[in-house]
Amino acid sequence: MASWTYIGALALVIIYTLVVVLLFIFLGRRGDLKSGLVVLNITLAFYLYHVYFESETQYSFKKNAREGTYVSSQVVNYFKYRSKFAYKHYDGTPLKKVNYIGETGAWYQQVQDSLSERSLLVVNEAWGVNLNPKVNAALLKPLLDRRDELVNLRYGEASFNGYTIAAELRELCSLWPNTHKLKSVETGFEDCLPNRLRTAGYSTMALHGAKGEMYDRINWYPRAGFEQQTFFESKQWPARCVSFPGACDLDLRDEVVNFFQLPGKRFMYWLTLNTHAFYDLADLRKDVMDCEAVDVAADSSTCRYLKLQAQFFYGLAEMASDPGMAGVTVRVIGDHPPALRKASEKSKYFKENAIGWVEFSIPARGMALLGDAR
Repeated sequence: MASWTYIGALALVIIYTLVVVLLFIFLGRRGDLKSGLVVLNITLAFYLYHVYFESETQYSFKKNAREGTYVSSQVVNYFKYRSKFAYKHYDGTPLKKVNYIGETGAWYQQVQDSLSERSLLVVNEAWGVNLNPKVNAALLKPLLDRRDELVNLRYGEASFNGYTIAAELRELCSLWPNTHKLKSVETGFEDCLPNRLRTAGYSTMALHGAKGEMYDRINWYPRAGFEQQTFFESKQWPARCVSFPGACDLDLRDEVVNFFQLPGKRFMYWLTLNTHAFYDLADLRKDVMDCEAVDVAADSSTCRYLKLQAQFFYGLAEMASDPGMAGVTVRVIGDHPPALRKASEKSKYFKENAIGWVEFSIPARGMALLGDAR
């Protein structure tokens, strides 16, 4: 289900691993045991120096370059990285309750109070926070230009260190997944926001452009409370985007509008797709981002990423002007910062572990007509 870029990268890793193994076998047969022992001890001496004598400042400065040293330990590296993300929360259960308090957390707490009866939650793939405020403002420009047409437009940033499915469960359920395999997980979703909304009389729907089998969404979305789900395989789409294979986000807007054109209390969740690494400009239809104007190199991965993000917000602003969206409250939040191949580029342009969010309400038709009359 992944793009050819990911499949090609995996193939290269497999080939590299086989070459290294064969090389070690070849050298092992031809080598001298005493010489190997000398090399091992010299290597160990360098590694011990790195561990015990290099300052924390030196280490943190160089940590992006393969642990910041010419000599490192694959075993130590393995245990260090397996302690991140899901492992650090592991308590023996597939889903763990967390007290995530953020923008969507407020919705989660207001189900019985003042939550809008027509609400759209968008988890925006890889929406991070740029170190340059001009970039963040440029991304939101299509919405900011329509500030007078929108109600209570607010935006800001939050902190999160995780991956997409963790962000989804963070926003929908205040849960942390201890596993990626949720197909057989039957319990733990009872208190998710969509389930609470269904109890309160809402119609609920989930929308995502990739295949439903990805991360078992086709299985756990209904358990979280979604009556309807639309994925790539659900219908024929006008085009197929390639950054991560699936339907194009601009084409999914009709699904959103059609859902909210119907009467009653309604909640939709939309997980976007086209801003997924590695940011292929084949998915770019509307170029509204001038990278050089916001001090970003035009030939960088960051520029490609920004162009795709800017296209999403342009499309969101257009959709907000559709009469079918009248009265809908919209909340958009990033799942995680963008994934860039060059760590130096990421540290140059983006805040670490920071995600963006924006919220606004679209006036109901009566309010819009009143505004026109004035």
